[in-house]
Amino acid sequence: MKKMGWIGILLAVGLLFSTNSMADTGKKIKWVTVEKAWIRFKVTGNRSGEIIRQYDEYGHKQSEVEKTVMNMMGMKIRENKKIVRHGKMITTQQNNKPFAIQTENPLYDGMVRNMDADKGLEFGERIAKSMHGEWNGVKRVVGKQPCREMVMKEVNSKICISGHGFALRSEVNSFGMQFIEEATEVRIGYADPKAFTFPKSVEIRQGPNLSQGLNSMRGLNQAPRKSLSGNASGRKMPSASQKDRGQAPPNMEEMPDQIKELMKMFQPKK
Repeated sequence: MKKMGWIGILLAVGLLFSTNSMADTGKKIKWVTVEKAWIRFKVTGNRSGEIIRQYDEYGHKQSEVEKTVMNMMGMKIRENKKIVRHGKMITTQQNNKPFAIQTENPLYDGMVRNMDADKGLEFGERIAKSMHGEWNGVKRVVGKQPCREMVMKEVNSKICISGHGFALRSEVNSFGMQFIEEATEVRIGYADPKAFTFPKSVEIRQGPNLSQGLNSMRGLNQAPRKSLSGNASGRKMPSASQKDRGQAPPNMEEMPDQIKELMKMFQPKK
């Protein structure tokens, strides 16, 4: 099976977004096969606009500038943000504010210790398999780059992965909404150095401790499984006909097991 980048998988399914930051424990993982890249994405569906993503040091550094509008329930939600990921640190500036919030990826150390420096692509494939990802045989050319499509049935999404390890096209359909990101321009071997920094005028503030969310996930793994037909109070859960119209949510009965498998990947080796 052809190798694939986990960067695109997490981006597409929205799973454990903080894990998209890169490792820095004395070794640098090669998350993609090229040192630098610049990719422009067109965003369509219930969200529209443009995203520019840049990569340096084989994905150890990442930059994302997003200018989009979300159309939901008659409302328009505008996003204008810049995210820089460097090592375990994630720094986000919203709406050109004079400050940016910096947080630390709590899964970082365990994740990197589980991998060899050149095994980032293999790690991505393990994540895909844990989410029941399967190649569907579809081949595309996106942004003048060939890619192979994988279906993530649990989250009703499709991701087209290039040989370099980038998700050049992602499509998510959920609860009657559709989100598509498709590369329109790809520049391999180029990245703007300024993309990975903020001006001196932007104050870097420390954000919340994300390890608290990690501990909550661990608690979910350890909690006893409850029947889908009821809850702790004895009340029945809504039936399928009572749920919001549109695409049904992922199989929640299987999700704790999937999260448990994912968490194993991020634990330090003994």
